[in-house]
Amino acid sequence: MGQHLVLTGPARAVVHEGHPSVYFEAILKVKGATCSEDRDLSLLISRCNTRQSASKSLVGTRCYRSKLSTLELAYGIIVACAEATIRVELVEGSWPEGFHGQLTACTASVPHMKVLLLDSGEKEAVVGDGGKMELSRRVVSVERSGQLVVCAVLSRGGEKVVEAETSLAPLEAGRSHDMLDVGSCKLRVTVAWSPILKGYPLRGFSLPSSEAVVS
Repeated sequence: MGQHLVLTGPARAVVHEGHPSVYFEAILKVKGATCSEDRDLSLLISRCNTRQSASKSLVGTRCYRSKLSTLELAYGIIVACAEATIRVELVEGSWPEGFHGQLTACTASVPHMKVLLLDSGEKEAVVGDGGKMELSRRVVSVERSGQLVVCAVLSRGGEKVVEAETSLAPLEAGRSHDMLDVGSCKLRVTVAWSPILKGYPLRGFSLPSSEAVVS
């Protein structure tokens, strides 16, 4: 039975201007005791044509197979966008031990493509100084005329126990705030907005998630 390895996408949006193609490169290795013992698992350089998405945001998925693995590349093309840099702080209560917790974000026009910000596993989430939560991903692209949706879910034994979400409208600049009430704790969501200016890139390209299936 195969295993799935969830990978983290780029730290910031991949932007383009004029040229319709964006290239992605993924190099996965199985770590050995020494560098010489490392084994190649997946080597990929892929071109994605964005010409068809001139006026509408969309999501795509492609699979790439090799002798050792299958890599599924999921991507979202976000048009006329701003960048949202997300910070989440625990301001009241504590993260419940023994519960599976996830924080995700997406742009409202493509709600099924969620960027994973945090996955605690079956333990408490890591909380740093001042209640700041350690996110695995912090930046999401959002249409300037759209909405950023941040969602928190607590589950146990595969059953969803608590779900809370907030929607924030993009700003030209500055910060916006809201709260998430997840039962045993309250989380403050702070978003710093950065415009992608006309003439530098007009459109943003983000890779919300990718998955490698290890055979």
